[in-house]
Amino acid sequence: MIKEIKKWGISKKWHDESGVVFILLIVCILVILGFAALAIDVGHVMVVRNELQNGADATALAAAARLFPHDPVVDATFPPPNWTAADTEADNAIGMNKSDKVALTSCQTECGYWDVNAHAPSSYWGPCTAMPSPPSSIPTNWAPGIRVVVSRAGSSGANGGPVQHFFARVLGMNTSDVNARATAVLYSPGMLRSDAVIPVAISRDAYYDHVNENPVNICDPYTSQYTGCEDPALGQWTNFWLNRSDAATMRELLVAGTEGGLTLNQTSIWILTGVTNTLYDAGPRGENVQHLYAGQTVYLPVVDPLTPGINSTVVGVVAFHIDQAIGSQMKVIIGHFTSDIYDGTGPIGPNWGPMDFARLVQ
Repeated sequence: MIKEIKKWGISKKWHDESGVVFILLIVCILVILGFAALAIDVGHVMVVRNELQNGADATALAAAARLFPHDPVVDATFPPPNWTAADTEADNAIGMNKSDKVALTSCQTECGYWDVNAHAPSSYWGPCTAMPSPPSSIPTNWAPGIRVVVSRAGSSGANGGPVQHFFARVLGMNTSDVNARATAVLYSPGMLRSDAVIPVAISRDAYYDHVNENPVNICDPYTSQYTGCEDPALGQWTNFWLNRSDAATMRELLVAGTEGGLTLNQTSIWILTGVTNTLYDAGPRGENVQHLYAGQTVYLPVVDPLTPGINSTVVGVVAFHIDQAIGSQMKVIIGHFTSDIYDGTGPIGPNWGPMDFARLVQ
């Protein structure tokens, strides 16, 4: 029997391995395609995901910035968040971003309050355009915010549709759905950021005497030749942390802001009696300092008392519109107040006023 098998070559055929190489080649090609799909298609999806995240972040920040007016409010009572304005800004801002070289066209939004202490959304969230009535009392640790979701999914074609694959098609995977989300809040911080105020301190008592006047002259009657100076002075120069009034220090503060934050009723700053006559003439690199501030609204620290040569406690902050700033022997800032004093009483955080940047949270 064995002889018959060998005669017909059956045993030889059973041991013929000439086709194995072809099979191994096919397997290797599939493995290579799999790695190509992993390296190219997955990498492509991650790039698109990052682009969507950047778009969501930028849109959320732009939208959150519209929750409150950009200009200083006229009193220390905050208006409620403008959810509709934030939602409209999200619709406008999303189109400024791209994914896979295709302009984004749509996003989904939700609005509500973020619990700053818990680092999580509060129980008050809903559609931005149909927000339910808020709780009767908003906790001070709740910050108004907006959540933005940007997706590339489904057959609608929105934002370019789902991400198209290249090599993964061989494995039956043609597309991937990708989305990103971002939440941004606008919170009134207990500490002013370093560039929020300029180095001019205002007397709390004198503010109430001049709040309705226009113009208001901030100068020292004993160091300025400006005839409109009040006695006692409404405001005095400060370099915040150091008892030093050299022009270089003061000029740097005007251009760059303070080196640290100001905390309500905890920070004390030095009250000075004027600066050299070059302060408003030229800033660093020949910049004209008055051009940085003239015509703008700035924030001034409010102190009690305003006594030169001492450390005085910061009790609030106030918005002041500068019409003109004169150097030389005049040394005077001319303008008018545009807000009440933000003194820590308000429904949103410590209530310095809406001067902080919108921030991303998660």
